[in-house]
Amino acid sequence: TDSWLFLHYHHRTMTKTPRHQAKHTADHPGTPLKKSFPSFKRKNPRRADGDVPPPPTPATSADAPNNDTSSSANPIDDLISELKEHMNQGRIFDARTVVHKLQDAEKEQLHCPTTTKLDPIRPLMSEVLTQSTHVEDLLHDLHSNDNWTLAKEKAGVTVHYRREENSPIHLVRAQATFTKFVPKDFVRLCSLFVETECMPLWFPGGIMRKANVLSWHSKYSKVIQLHIALQLLPMLSSRDAVVYGNGYHLPDRNAFLISSKSILEDTCRYCDIP
Repeated sequence: TDSWLFLHYHHRTMTKTPRHQAKHTADHPGTPLKKSFPSFKRKNPRRADGDVPPPPTPATSADAPNNDTSSSANPIDDLISELKEHMNQGRIFDARTVVHKLQDAEKEQLHCPTTTKLDPIRPLMSEVLTQSTHVEDLLHDLHSNDNWTLAKEKAGVTVHYRREENSPIHLVRAQATFTKFVPKDFVRLCSLFVETECMPLWFPGGIMRKANVLSWHSKYSKVIQLHIALQLLPMLSSRDAVVYGNGYHLPDRNAFLISSKSILEDTCRYCDIP
């Protein structure tokens, strides 16, 4: 089964008055503050003996960088590093942009030996394209009214459902707005999904006994094994599930998307399935 959580946050920029200016205004109302404050770092720091250090020696031709070996001469390496950093930080759409740049570079340099550098990361490139499409589909489902039926609206929570084609399971969408929500509360909410070992403490119904991390391969991506025990149904034995969880940072939307999906296959590229 698939599940996801979309967190959209609003923030206000607060302008603070420096303490020294606030104190001066309180002591001398109507009088402008004329005192200037020195910078924290001198442009020409003095040595212990009081002498000003001499200016730097001009670089010679031997010290000058070689343009042929600079990073600009290896754009493929730079793009690969940028791609990995975006994926590690959960910026899926930025990662997709880099993948498109790599694909364009490969077309332009089809017979260049540097294109072989893409072979080790082709699975990652494919995963980026697949995940970005999946995230776009989720965002569309979350913000559209296509075939959604209103089920209930109460206490600030709106619930819709939708019948899925060729599936007996309904897709459910719930939306709520948190009032008086400060940034610290947002961090605490996200921590519920990051601190895997604490999931049994808040999981509904107390049916989760343990949660083990099988792989933590990026900042917001994990493979987790969940141990479930249904006490109210003793005829059902305890069981476990392996879940692939991803977090996507969407800075252009001021949002964060958390997605989880059960792994039904016996293999996983990140770890062994017990």
